[in-house]
Amino acid sequence: MKQRREDPFMEIEFGFYLMSRSPLFVASMALLVASLFMALFPYMRLSLPFFLPYYELFLVAGSVLLAGSALTKPWRKGKRYHGTKGEVLGKVIFGRERFNSLVRSYMSKVERDMTLSSENDNSLSFVSDFVGRSISYTLLCGGIDAVSVLSLLIARLPLFSLLLVQAIWIVPFLMYEYPAIYYRGKSKKESKDVSYELPFFVFLSSVASSSGLNLSYVYKRIYEKSVFRGFGRESKAFIREMRNHGKSLIQFVDYRARVHPLKEYASFLYAYSSVFRAGGGIQDYLNDKAKEFVNVLNFRWSFYADRISSVGETIIISFLVFPTLFLVLSIFGGISLLYLLILMPPFFMVALYAMVREWRPKTFDDLSFNSTVPLALGVMSFLVGVISHAPLFVDVYVSLVIASISMYLQVKNKISEVRNVEDNLPQFLRDLTEYRKIGYNVNKSLVKVSLSESYTGRFKEILGKASSQVKSGIPLNEVSISSSSWMGKFTFFMLGLISESGNVSTMLLEELNDFTRKYVEYKREALSRIRMYQFLGVMTPILLTFVVLITTVLLSSFGGYLTGVSPTISTTGVYTFQGVHISQELKELMYVFIELSSFFVGLILGKASSGTIANTVISIVGLTLALVGILAFTYVEPSIARLFMP
Repeated sequence: MKQRREDPFMEIEFGFYLMSRSPLFVASMALLVASLFMALFPYMRLSLPFFLPYYELFLVAGSVLLAGSALTKPWRKGKRYHGTKGEVLGKVIFGRERFNSLVRSYMSKVERDMTLSSENDNSLSFVSDFVGRSISYTLLCGGIDAVSVLSLLIARLPLFSLLLVQAIWIVPFLMYEYPAIYYRGKSKKESKDVSYELPFFVFLSSVASSSGLNLSYVYKRIYEKSVFRGFGRESKAFIREMRNHGKSLIQFVDYRARVHPLKEYASFLYAYSSVFRAGGGIQDYLNDKAKEFVNVLNFRWSFYADRISSVGETIIISFLVFPTLFLVLSIFGGISLLYLLILMPPFFMVALYAMVREWRPKTFDDLSFNSTVPLALGVMSFLVGVISHAPLFVDVYVSLVIASISMYLQVKNKISEVRNVEDNLPQFLRDLTEYRKIGYNVNKSLVKVSLSESYTGRFKEILGKASSQVKSGIPLNEVSISSSSWMGKFTFFMLGLISESGNVSTMLLEELNDFTRKYVEYKREALSRIRMYQFLGVMTPILLTFVVLITTVLLSSFGGYLTGVSPTISTTGVYTFQGVHISQELKELMYVFIELSSFFVGLILGKASSGTIANTVISIVGLTLALVGILAFTYVEPSIARLFMP
């Protein structure tokens, strides 16, 4: 070894030997050589377009063979690695030890979000795959970039093309950052779900504690049942920490309180841990927190009802004031400004939908629907109208109505079921409490209540199926309830949980009845305040038709081509206009704008009232009124125009 270092040539040879042992060095050199000859090839073809010497062909072929032979060694080595494709590529290019060190560093970076998202099962493989892909894509982008630079220097390509190629570097960056973005998004989503479910979880813990069940048992039962979404993942994290790391309930509570981003949940856990360690009354603490979070539910729905007034004001400004302003400005800007009207309804729809989605208290009612079928039916009906040469506004009306009906039919029964179950729940719990007072246990009380004729609709069917399962010997905590109403599932889950303790007092049932009744009342009161804006949504097409079309007639009477001709200024400084002509194309543009506005306003109000845009009743009514208004206007337009003629 000393002789090698004394000889400078042997030192250089030894250095190249060490570098040749690195797969990263071998692959980089191979791609560099291949990129060099690939960059020279366009230059040779440009300089000698009709003749390519044989020695140049040998050089190009030799470079390809050199690159292939250089890459053969690391790929042979890669056969010994196991894992996903990205993981194997990363180990081949970067080396096993360096790659594993990089993955460990990345795992520590996303550990917090990964823990909160409760997805640790395949996290190592998931992160390794994308880190490996980012390394391989970095090498590939480096080769492409080298080709671009050499091509620019040799073939004198435009500088803009080189700058455009640099955009490819975003690919390895996104590949590297994707796991962090994914886990961060999952963590935020779980925090929102936990925020909504927290009042229900606290009340559940309070009732369970009053019946003799601790918080650990509550987590286990939530884990076994698919009622909660956010706390379902929290319970999964509890089971994982308990089984894999041997943590107790208090250790888990302290850990989640320390790392969880939701302050309300973290404060609840910190206080629970403090009361437990101090030997205080856990039951009294949970009862007080349950009352506090009932007020939180009231505040959420009241706050939402107050904010809806802002949506109503925005609808008036967006769909009534702005169109009139555009019509007036079209005198000076021509018809090109009016084409922007078509872009306004979807733009305002996205903004208002984001506002409603953010303000509305989240519910987990099953109101899912398939959007592919309505979209396909709408497109097909529009194409049929185009082929049949029907007026454009008629095509738009038919396609939107067919799509709206298709969406509404998918959720009609679900919306009705949610409303029916929530209306019947307070009466059901009150009757159950009365039977418990006269000595019946919970199971017999449920059977007796199911025989009552005071319940209607879907809830009576659900109650009958639950009663049949109890009669057949299935415990109440194992009764399976299929309902679109999340509140219905939660109520039966609560009854099953407290029935396991055997200590189902009338006081517990009264607390459950009071909680359910208040929640239903808060929600009903908030939604009742939205009905005024539903009326506004129905009146929007009528008002919009009157404002837009009457304004068009007035502008036509005052003069000015709306087809691109600008007004002129006379010597006295007064605007003068030439003769008036409003094309049929412009009229149909106005009609389509009115229909789109009516449709999107209905979608927004459907989301605000029922929690889903598939509730398209207001959209269908608004579209129909818009079509009637348009047809009526085309009939009376000549008479209105004569009123303003000199």
